[in-house]
Amino acid sequence: MNNTSFKTLFPSKKLLNRILFQMDSELSSGKLLPLYETLYTNNELTSKNSNYANNPNIIFLMNRVLVDLRKRTKQQPIQLHKMELYLLKKAAQLGNNDAITLLCYRILMSKSSSSATTPENQKDIIQSQELLKQLVKQKHPLSFKIVADLNCSMGQFEEAKRWYKEYLKSVEPYNKLKPNFDINYWGTQQKGKVLEKLGEIEFREGGVQNIISCEKRFLEAIKTVPLKECVKSYFYLAMLYIKYQPTKSKILLEQCCTQGFKEAFSEIGYLEMNYFRNPKKAQEWFKLGMELQQLSCFFGYFQCCIKLKEWVEAKKCIETINKLKFSNIVTNEADRVNISTFIHAHTNTIRSIEEHLSQYTEFDPKPLSNLETTIKDRSKWGF
Repeated sequence: MNNTSFKTLFPSKKLLNRILFQMDSELSSGKLLPLYETLYTNNELTSKNSNYANNPNIIFLMNRVLVDLRKRTKQQPIQLHKMELYLLKKAAQLGNNDAITLLCYRILMSKSSSSATTPENQKDIIQSQELLKQLVKQKHPLSFKIVADLNCSMGQFEEAKRWYKEYLKSVEPYNKLKPNFDINYWGTQQKGKVLEKLGEIEFREGGVQNIISCEKRFLEAIKTVPLKECVKSYFYLAMLYIKYQPTKSKILLEQCCTQGFKEAFSEIGYLEMNYFRNPKKAQEWFKLGMELQQLSCFFGYFQCCIKLKEWVEAKKCIETINKLKFSNIVTNEADRVNISTFIHAHTNTIRSIEEHLSQYTEFDPKPLSNLETTIKDRSKWGF
C-alpha cells in the first residue's frame, strides 16, 4: 500500500489527455486513470480488477504515457518508476512486440555492462538476444532500431548505420497510414530519432558527402518530430552553419537553449561575443551556462568581463574558476588541465585586473555568486 495519495502523485486529466492526443491514441484519461489508480493501489493489474488488464496495446500505451511524463518533468517518483517498469514487463508478457523489444534492450544494456555477470544475468542476456533475432527475422521495425542502438553503444557505427537504414525502409508503409497507437503503431514512429542518430554518426565521420547527407537528415528530423525530441538535430545544424550562416546558427542555438541543452550555451555565447560583437548579450548566455555547470561558460564569462572592463566581476570569476579545480563540479582530469591552461594563458590579463583593482580601497573578495557551492541550488533551469 502506498502512503502518498494517487491524486497527489499523478498528473492532471488535462495533461494526460494532451499526452494521449499527441500519441494519436483514441483513448482518453477517463479510461486510463482508473487503470493507473488500480495499479497504484494494488501493485498489479489482473483480469479481476480491470477489463483491460489483458490488452497488450493498452498496457504498453500506459507505459509510454509514464515515459513521456518522466521526460516532460525530468523527474519521477519511485512509485511511478515501479509502475512504468511493471507495465513494460506486462505488455511484453502479453505479446506486444514493441514492449518485448524495449525490454530486451534494457536487459542487454544493463546486464551486459554489469561487472558481476552471474549465471542468471547470462541467461537473461541470451534469452534477450534470441528474442531480438526472432523479431528481426519477422522484420519488426523497432527491432531494427534497437539493434542499431546496441551497435552504437559498442562503437560499431558502420553496423549501426546499416540497421538504422533498415528501420527507415521498414517504416515507410506505416508512415502512409493514419496514426493509431492502439494498433501497435508506436514503434514505427521513431523515425525522427533514427534520422538524428544517423545524422550524428555522419557528422562525426566528416567528409563532404557525409556533411551533405547529415544536413538532410537533421532537417528531416526537425520536420518529423517536435523540438524536445530532436534538440540534437538543431544543435548539429547550428554547428554546420556557424561559420557561413551565423544568424541561422544563432536562431537554432536559441532553440536548443530553450530545452536546456548544455552545450548550446557556450556556443551561442562565443557566437555573440566573437561574431556579433555583443559581449553583454554573450555574458548573459554564459551566465546561464554557468548555472548548468558548463566549464567553457565560466571561461567565456571571464572574457566578457574583460571586454566590458568589469574588473570586479572578472576577479570574482577567475577566483571561482580556480576553486572549480577542487570542486565536485569538475570531475575529470581533462577539465582540470583546461582550467590550468586557461589561467596560464591569461596570466598577464589577471595581473592587469589586480592593477586596476589596486586603485580601489574596497573590494569584495567573495567568489562570483559562490557558484562553486551553490550552483545546483540556484539553477533557474531545474536540471
